[in-house]
Amino acid sequence: MIARQAIVNAQQAVVGYELFNLSRSGAAHTAASDVILVFTALSHAGIDDLMGKKLIFVNCTHESLSGGHLELLDPSRVVLEIPPLGHSAANEVAMRLPALAELRDRGFHLAFNHTVLQSAYAPWLPLADYIKLDLSVLAADQLAVSISYARRHSRAELIAEKVETAQQYDMVSTQGVQLFQGYWFARPAVVQAKLLTPSQTATMELINKVRKQASTEEIEEVLKKDTGLAFNLMRMINSAGFGMTSEITSF
Repeated sequence: MIARQAIVNAQQAVVGYELFNLSRSGAAHTAASDVILVFTALSHAGIDDLMGKKLIFVNCTHESLSGGHLELLDPSRVVLEIPPLGHSAANEVAMRLPALAELRDRGFHLAFNHTVLQSAYAPWLPLADYIKLDLSVLAADQLAVSISYARRHSRAELIAEKVETAQQYDMVSTQGVQLFQGYWFARPAVVQAKLLTPSQTATMELINKVRKQASTEEIEEVLKKDTGLAFNLMRMINSAGFGMTSEITSF
């Protein structure tokens, strides 16, 4: 199941939706689950039916950022939420910089949480289109410092997330934050979709074969082994969001 939660501006108009995969536990966020989320979202009668003309915010793992599934997305409409590394190893921050820069060069928007404001992540900061400020973990004084630092050292738009009270909204809005996400505005809403669920193994096998430019026969063999995967791909390709001009009825 997919849920989406609105991200709104100061006029409470929706500017985008963050997608959540409700079919996995929080501990099971993997590259494979990222692929499943994207395939399921795209095969839901077209991306326009799911998101309208708004931005799509998608949580990623660093492993999934090199996945071929991103080739199926319109980068101008997608915000990839990049997680911190869990530690501040300068060499790993530098190592991952080229991949992040390449995604941004392809037209994807990049979002980071407030940890990108730490000195260890300074190489990533110029790539930030959005920085999320988690009100559940940032004290008022930390929040003020983070907002000030972000404005001085980046061009990112700031999003206050987990806004649950009017007092929290007033606190961040008076400091100039213009984008908001949280229960005070909207709870995640389940998106109803009748889909056959492909296996993660088949999905990853298909992605790998496409990336290696496998033959049509090899790709067909993968699709024949998983009816759900074939069904979802047909729905996706025939959707308005994919941009096909003629309907495909079989592989």
